[in-house]
Amino acid sequence: MPFTRSKSTGVSLITNRLEEARWESVSNILPKGGTILGTTRCEAFKAKEERTKAALTLHTHKIYHLACIGGDGSLTGLKIFRDEWESLTAELLKSGSISKEQAEQGKILRVVGIAGTIDNDFFGTDRTIGFDSAMARVTECVDNLTATAMSHQRAFIVEVMSHECGSLALTAALALEADFVFIPEIPPPDNWPEVLCAHLHRKRKAGSRLNLVIIAEGATDAAGKRINSDEVKKIIEDKLKFEVRVASLGYLQRGGAPSFLDRLLGCRMGSEAVNTLLSSDPKSPKLLCLKGECFWLQYSCAVRGPRTAQEYCNHWYRSKHPLCFQLIAEPPSFFFGVARNFAVIHVGTPAAGMNCVTHAFVRIANHSKYNVFGIERCWEGLSEGRFRELNWGNVTGWMYRGGSELGSKKQLPTDIEKLSSALREQNIEGLLIVGGFEAFQSAIILNEARNSYSAFDIPMVVVPCSIANNVPGTCNSLGTDTALNEICRQVDNIQLNSIFRVVIVETQGGRCGFLAAMTAMATGADQ
Repeated sequence: MPFTRSKSTGVSLITNRLEEARWESVSNILPKGGTILGTTRCEAFKAKEERTKAALTLHTHKIYHLACIGGDGSLTGLKIFRDEWESLTAELLKSGSISKEQAEQGKILRVVGIAGTIDNDFFGTDRTIGFDSAMARVTECVDNLTATAMSHQRAFIVEVMSHECGSLALTAALALEADFVFIPEIPPPDNWPEVLCAHLHRKRKAGSRLNLVIIAEGATDAAGKRINSDEVKKIIEDKLKFEVRVASLGYLQRGGAPSFLDRLLGCRMGSEAVNTLLSSDPKSPKLLCLKGECFWLQYSCAVRGPRTAQEYCNHWYRSKHPLCFQLIAEPPSFFFGVARNFAVIHVGTPAAGMNCVTHAFVRIANHSKYNVFGIERCWEGLSEGRFRELNWGNVTGWMYRGGSELGSKKQLPTDIEKLSSALREQNIEGLLIVGGFEAFQSAIILNEARNSYSAFDIPMVVVPCSIANNVPGTCNSLGTDTALNEICRQVDNIQLNSIFRVVIVETQGGRCGFLAAMTAMATGADQ
């Protein structure tokens, strides 16, 4: 199976620079970022005479199955090349560049496209290869900025690359507790400077020591004028007198080793691409699309029309309403009346994501005029009445923190009488249980006790959060992605010092082999 190796794959096809890919050619490349083949925008491929040279290269090497990994430009070029294949072959035959036998043998070119771009701007697919790794770079960089920013009570403006798509900026804003975000799909109103400053002022007045504004590269106002970080900085400095710093992440987002999810997605896409090339309808180009946990085949390569793409993006962003609501949730104001009380408890081994769930739960509940109490030290703490009031202000910064701020233990509810009394005395009317398999078991125990104890006759919700990913009824638990990213990073470091050695890696996970299986796939394990 040949592959192209050059500064650009398009240039390689035009200049006939191909080499055969063997088993050892792709050994130990999973931890490497970027591309071992080389890539760039190839302007020459836009000319038909250059595409004719590319067709000659494929005929010369008898290559009639082509997989293309790239963004909108690459896959647009692939579709054009596939549509012109018959006419290009006829031209080559007429000019004598190929024989009649070659033309007959290569009359059909099977192609498959794989979307690979950090912008995540492809119609029809939930996620593109590279997006998760770029998201990891953004969160890592901003996490490093927050310590000094909070110390000096600064406002930070972070500009992320994304061209005309706001997926990366919006996702980063949700993950980083941003106060405001500018994205191309939803332009701000004409009075956005006043709205922005009022919003930042309320957040600072509520006790926030850091104001974070994220701007997508292609963000514009309602009139189509580009919004840049320097303009936003000047507005904040002039109106609020805040100390403002600007960080443009630029090409940092493209660097570094791929995340676990991108490694897994890349492996699955590569496997599906081979099956698609060998079994699909030869007259229809295909684009591999990720829908939830499954792969779908688009029956035309995704060439985005502006209107179609805009309609799709608008639908996508509006469908994320709960997440956007978390981002824009205002600090609660004083109100009259009796509020209901909710409680949240962490159960099982601490895992990344427990604090994030609690943060979102508290902020949205407070905004809706509900009180939230955190139960410290799991069920043992509940039996002792260890309630801790959580509000909009005191969960600030929890999105950045791993583990469990409330304290979590691997234990099940035992003294049902004491637990019932504690919930009744605090007048708890809803319970959120965050954790692994123990959280699932705990909910079953409390549900069975409802007939005997009225305090348990309340809405109860379990959010799966465990690195073992062993909670029934869910494909992925919170915490598994963070754990696998850390495992991949450690295994990558081990491999650097393991020439001519056999390395045995032991993972956690209890009786569930999810971590071990996913680690093996993402790191290229032999067994």
